[in-house]
Amino acid sequence: MKACGDKPEAWAPQVPLAFFADRVTISSVTGFSPFYMLHGVHPVLPFDLTEATSMIQGFCKDISSSELLSLHICQLQKCPKDLEWAAQALVKSCFRSKAQFEKRFMRRLKRASLNSGDLVLI
Repeated sequence: MKACGDKPEAWAPQVPLAFFADRVTISSVTGFSPFYMLHGVHPVLPFDLTEATSMIQGFCKDISSSELLSLHICQLQKCPKDLEWAAQALVKSCFRSKAQFEKRFMRRLKRASLNSGDLVLI
């Protein structure tokens, strides 16, 4: 019901996604998903191939199983707002990484003006 928000009538179309998300979610007891326990391999999901799955809005370390299932249902729906959020988070992460790199290697990244005929190391 968490995946439906305030609309309980929207639950019926979500049921297949809820069952699927439940079967591929890793259990805190066993450390494996039911899918892995049955087939011996981890499932390859569509968003594993095309999107960064760790960029789910609302994910935290000590999340309850019902909240985790709700987040997986939203992943399977591929909600445009979630994809937009993930894209923005990825861009912010790239800029933070760039700033960290420039700060760390500031002395090596100094730009000197070069004149025609100057020798440079390539």
